[in-house]
This record gives sequence, C-alpha cells and structure tokens, in this order.
Amino acid sequence: MYSSKLTSFGHRKEGTSAGAVDEEDFIQAFEDVPGVQIYSNRELEDSIAKIRDVLSDDKHDWEHRVASLKKVRSLLLAGAAEHEGFSQQLRLLEGAFKLSAKDLRSQVVREACITLGHLSSVLGNRFDHVAESVMPTLLNLIPNSAKIMATSGVAAIRLIIRVSSN
Repeated sequence: MYSSKLTSFGHRKEGTSAGAVDEEDFIQAFEDVPGVQIYSNRELEDSIAKIRDVLSDDKHDWEHRVASLKKVRSLLLAGAAEHEGFSQQLRLLEGAFKLSAKDLRSQVVREACITLGHLSSVLGNRFDHVAESVMPTLLNLIPNSAKIMATSGVAAIRLIIRVSSN
C-alpha cells in the first residue's frame, strides 16, 4: 500500500547502517500491533485516557509506554479515526507524544515516531495540528548520537511531510 512512495527517497535496506531505521521499517511496523475492537465513543475515550495517563508519566515502566504507543496504532486500525470526538482525543495526546519522543529510552522514541508517522498517514491533513506541535521535538532528535533515535526522527518527519504535501 505504501511501498510505491518509498522509492522517491531512494532508501535501500542494504544501505542502512546498524541501529538505523527508515520509512520502510516504520511502514512495516504500522500494523505490527495487537488487535483491538472499539464498540462505542465512550470506550474509545476511556482507552485514550488510559494511554494518555501512561504516556504522560515517564515514571511508568518503559515497556508499558511502548505498549501504549502500540495501542494507539491498534485503535487506528480498529477505526478510531471514524469515531466522533477522535480529533479532540488526539489533541489531548499531543503532550504525551512530545514526552515520548523526548524519552531517554530509544525503544520508546522509536515507537513514538512510528505512531506519529502512522497517525499522519491515516489522518492526512486532520493530523496537521498535532504535526505542527510535535515537529520541533522530532527535529531535536536528528542530532542525537543514538542512531536509532536520530533515524526514527528523520523517518517520522519524512512521513509527515510526504503526507502533508499530498
């Protein structure tokens, strides 16, 4: 579904250095999440509130934060974006996304970047407000000495820009 767009950036898997990730890695990870079902707007709001609680507190175990980021992608795959009030719920997650993208754990940063890229690809211009909010945080990842963090930031930025320019 997304592979035809990858070639415009000229990335090849064999050219990727150790620890680095690229858009192809992200796109493959978009749907590599546990399945969930949403039965009501209330259930969606409750799920997002729990996610926000975990992501807004960096004292939570990093594995719980990673699971919460994956849950956002699970909710998207379950059709969360079609529910009334999803845009408002997404705005409430902005601070949590920024905190996750600044995390000291590379796995949390990677999952945050993947989730932001997925949100952008699914929501298109409905993601613009969140994109503007998190972009400075993503740009700050680029000079990071941990290659996984730097390349995660670059991949998320490229996905967001690609979607917003269409």
